[in-house]
Amino acid sequence: MDEDPSLRIGRQLVNFSGFFRVEALQQAARQLANRLRHRRRRFDAIAIVVIVAIAAAFRFWNLGDKALWLDEWLTLFIVNGYSSADLPLDRLLSFRDLSSVIQPHTDASLAQTLSVLNRESTHPPLFFLLQYYWFHWHSDRGLISPDQLPIVLRTLPTYLGIAQTVLIFWVSKLAFSPRVGLLAAALTATSPLTVYLSQEARQYTLAMVCLILALAGLLTVIKHWQYGDLRARKAVVLWIVANTLGLYSHYLFVLAFAAQGVAIALWLGQTQQWRKRRRCITAVLPGFSLPLLLFSPWLWRLFHQVNRAETEWATPFMSHWSDGLAPIGQTLVALLSAFIALPIEGQPPLILIPLAVTTLLFGLLLTVATWQGWRRLQSVASMSPESARLQERRTIIAMITLTIIIQMFVAFYVFGKNLTIAPRYHAIYYPSLCLLVAIALGGHSAYRPQLSKVLKRLPTFGTHWRRTLVLGVITAGAIGAICVTQNWAFQKGYTPREIAANIQPDDRPTLTIAAYNNLQEIALGWSILWELGRRTADRQTSQFALLDRTQGYDHIWDTLANGLDLASDAVSPGETSIDRPRRNADNLSANVSSSFLTTHPNVNLWIIAPGLRQIEFPDELALASTHRCRLDPETYRRVGIPYQGYRCVRNSGDRS
Repeated sequence: MDEDPSLRIGRQLVNFSGFFRVEALQQAARQLANRLRHRRRRFDAIAIVVIVAIAAAFRFWNLGDKALWLDEWLTLFIVNGYSSADLPLDRLLSFRDLSSVIQPHTDASLAQTLSVLNRESTHPPLFFLLQYYWFHWHSDRGLISPDQLPIVLRTLPTYLGIAQTVLIFWVSKLAFSPRVGLLAAALTATSPLTVYLSQEARQYTLAMVCLILALAGLLTVIKHWQYGDLRARKAVVLWIVANTLGLYSHYLFVLAFAAQGVAIALWLGQTQQWRKRRRCITAVLPGFSLPLLLFSPWLWRLFHQVNRAETEWATPFMSHWSDGLAPIGQTLVALLSAFIALPIEGQPPLILIPLAVTTLLFGLLLTVATWQGWRRLQSVASMSPESARLQERRTIIAMITLTIIIQMFVAFYVFGKNLTIAPRYHAIYYPSLCLLVAIALGGHSAYRPQLSKVLKRLPTFGTHWRRTLVLGVITAGAIGAICVTQNWAFQKGYTPREIAANIQPDDRPTLTIAAYNNLQEIALGWSILWELGRRTADRQTSQFALLDRTQGYDHIWDTLANGLDLASDAVSPGETSIDRPRRNADNLSANVSSSFLTTHPNVNLWIIAPGLRQIEFPDELALASTHRCRLDPETYRRVGIPYQGYRCVRNSGDRS
């Protein structure tokens, strides 16, 4: 292990005093060594408390200010037990109707949540089960309101993100050294990627926590085997439990689980003693067979969901040969975003170019420094048996990281599934990547990376180079984390708040229609209508509706012309398809002509239409046979999703 200098001085004093057999000096040296060890432990404790406080500050900063987006609404629907058949669709809605899904379904139960998850989602259940208990605990105490909804929904992943900082320190200290542990914790605390995922009500932080625990079990098992102890029962149990929970947290964890198997196989292949290798294989078999056995009840769901319509996002669009290089570029961007994230998105070229160049130069410096640090560690690996054992554990971490990335490339080039498309999917190997960088930058005494012949001529930083470099990497991460908390980085493909501001900038009466054909598009439309409702809740000048487009957009145009007099079994939140009463269309609150259009002769109509091109929006629409709507070409927008505005006026002969 990489020994602390103060502890080494104390040990040397003990050896020196023992050489002269001076008992008094020997006792004083031991006391000094113990004092230095205690001081180091106290420093580590204070440092990790400060780092965790910084991690918590970044993750709770502006936690409730960002608009809930598509995936987070899906989480809410599933946790509260709402399937697409239970939501108030195909009728007019007020903000009060939109807010009703905050409360659990009338039949809310764990079984109902699992049933919705099984029918409507493509994710394993663990995160949703934890979120179910977390959300319902707050709901039962009346702690959830429209304003508090984002915070309550996101706090569980936030706490998991903070726990991730503590756990990666523990694992690094356990397998390598306290210095590596503190650096890994600092990198995790300030990582833009981990801050971004900790502020989102999804399962990525849970998957990362499971991977850290799995690495803790694996590295502990390896460490025991290196010293000839093949039992390590507690570590094996931790390894099995962590991998099982990881498989139930996110399907991408399958890549991390397979990577651990590859790393163990390669490590055992280097073992010269066949007898030891055979005993290790016998000991490791439960670690791989039991998680698969425990995951087998849900494994058939994984194979069933691979080709579902909801996973079409992973199918690459290959219009040009250069699209085949997309995974490489996307992976490089994801690797950079783990350590730096400047506000590049949506900037003019005058700002974009300098920020992009700065990001690339930082990435180059970090890559070279990591490589040089790794080579330096390899050069000292043969100096002692302990150094060789440390190098074996480092190599296992490197193999796990590279194997996961290679599997992502195989998924694209062999199976036609692009798993590199978004930075959040790369979170599955972030813990091992963070460990690699922390080991390279903090795993040995000071060194100066030689970037090139030109940089060799620059004045040396001496022993302060490593500290300067480490401080620079942490500072860059902190700047990126600030950009994430202010929503300047990791921006979504569509922005509900911006769309809402474009649709209703003033008090004019507005009817907003969002089309859907599955639960994902319902969540997308809901996120926009929710922001619209929050803007106009006190003015009562907006009405909303989500209309089914499975029969085509012509059906929606006809529905609008008929005044939204829809099927008599339209549902309200909490009703089920079995026990909801049959209601007559005359009593249906969805009749758009009943009050809204009667009160407002001039109305703005907005159509949010996934998959519809600009030229496919009709020039005119009829609204409840009382209003004629004309397309306003200046109002077309596409902020991740197309939407078009219409100006509606009452027909001249209609006075109702």
